[in-house]
Amino acid sequence: MLRSIIITIVFSLVSLSANAESMPKVGDRGTTVWEDGATYTVTILKIDKARCFVSWDGWDASHNAWRPCKDIRVVAKAMVGQTYKPGQKGTTVWKGDGKTYPLTILKVDGARCYVTWPTWDSSFDEWRPCSSILITPPRDSAIKVGDTGTVVWKDGKTYTLTVRKMDGNRCYVSYKGWGAEHNEWRACASIQK
Repeated sequence: MLRSIIITIVFSLVSLSANAESMPKVGDRGTTVWEDGATYTVTILKIDKARCFVSWDGWDASHNAWRPCKDIRVVAKAMVGQTYKPGQKGTTVWKGDGKTYPLTILKVDGARCYVTWPTWDSSFDEWRPCSSILITPPRDSAIKVGDTGTVVWKDGKTYTLTVRKMDGNRCYVSYKGWGAEHNEWRACASIQK
């Protein structure tokens, strides 16, 4: 009898631990569907039981809202102790069109990062919440034609691609499993090897 109770407790703890790992946490970034039916990228700011208070990338704080945590697909786990430094490269969603773009951090002021967009002129440089930036890990080597990699596309999902040709800091890519009509030019800096 005691053995049965101990086994039940162990299995319950294992189950709780597995569920805790899959639950979103404050600082996680993900995607969720808004009332208009479109999918948007969000950052989780607070959690209250089964509800997550989120900021919508590219929208000001007046649009922050509570969403069911179960409706958020986490795409980037919060990095405990993440530090942001000038010179780091990353990606974030630009408020102008809702698409994800590569960036470089120029200055850090507390929780704000002043960023530049490598494919745009400096008139677009701006302050962003550091928590909205996904830091790009350092690369072993430069991207070249024929390389395969991954990229976070504007729908917030990660796709595998192959670099077909290059023009400066732009890469013409094809996506695995998608037809040639989906090939496109991307910033090479947005590609993870």
